[in-house]
Amino acid sequence: MSMDTIVFFYKKRGAGRPWAEPVGLKTYMLIRVPMDMGEEWPGRKGCGGTAEDSRPGACRSLEEPPGGRSIFGRLWAALPHPLRKLWQRRRDRVRQRQEEREALEREALMRESMEGLSREIAELAGEDGNCYAVYEDSLERKVSPLWKEYFQAPRFQGYTRRFWVELLMEEAVWPRFVVLGTAECLPEVMEKYAHRMKSLSWILPEGSCDLALQDFVEDFYLEYGLAVTIKTFHPVSSAPWRREGALAAGFLAGGPPASILDFTGEPCLLLPAAEGSVWLDMMSMEEKKRRIEAKGAGIAYFSLKEKWRRAQKRCSGPVLP
Repeated sequence: MSMDTIVFFYKKRGAGRPWAEPVGLKTYMLIRVPMDMGEEWPGRKGCGGTAEDSRPGACRSLEEPPGGRSIFGRLWAALPHPLRKLWQRRRDRVRQRQEEREALEREALMRESMEGLSREIAELAGEDGNCYAVYEDSLERKVSPLWKEYFQAPRFQGYTRRFWVELLMEEAVWPRFVVLGTAECLPEVMEKYAHRMKSLSWILPEGSCDLALQDFVEDFYLEYGLAVTIKTFHPVSSAPWRREGALAAGFLAGGPPASILDFTGEPCLLLPAAEGSVWLDMMSMEEKKRRIEAKGAGIAYFSLKEKWRRAQKRCSGPVLP
């Protein structure tokens, strides 16, 4: 049976050389790669073996012009200016050639490290199924472009697939459910978790509230006896969820804590949810996590990236259901 492999690259201070850690989970394979972004390529060592030594020219051993009151210092000071300029130009040329050699050596070491890591990931992932890459936002910007020559897996885009949504639904502990936006799998997910719901509110743009959704809401009431409160808004700005959507969901601040299912993909969306609410960020927007935590409103945040980062290693390979 083939399965998807998720390769999750995340920051970890002091990680040293990047290495692949397999985490065996049901129906998919998770490979975590911790990276220390204190250097240009995580784990790369300079000639002295530290990040400080890896800066250009750190290993040069060229003599500097003599100085002080020693005999060599006095001789240097007595040299005509043209001779001193000639010596300095020669010193600069030697230094430049040495720095170029060091740069080539560093690139060779970097490529060797990248090739080893990509080979390690390929061996763990196997040949069956698809392999996808997920980077923390800051890593995506900082990892050397050379890495893309060795690891060309496409970026993971399946956040709203039913399997991943249900993985986060484990954290929906409150019976008051609020859905922001929509996804293809939502009708099936709602039916599966209907027994845990005492109320269900659904907030979405007007264009998303079509006949199929209205039919589902009616059938949901007939089947489970739970009326779905739908609130729509008309998008009139370039960031509708941040503005019109936030106004439409203003009632979240009142009432008991809620299990909020956020499919908006809007990183700056921050609604006045009741204290103690659980925010399930289905699209794993790291900026949203920072904003929620900075607000300090007692809201518990969960996302797939958080799940992957904290997943417990169960075995060296995948576990089939």
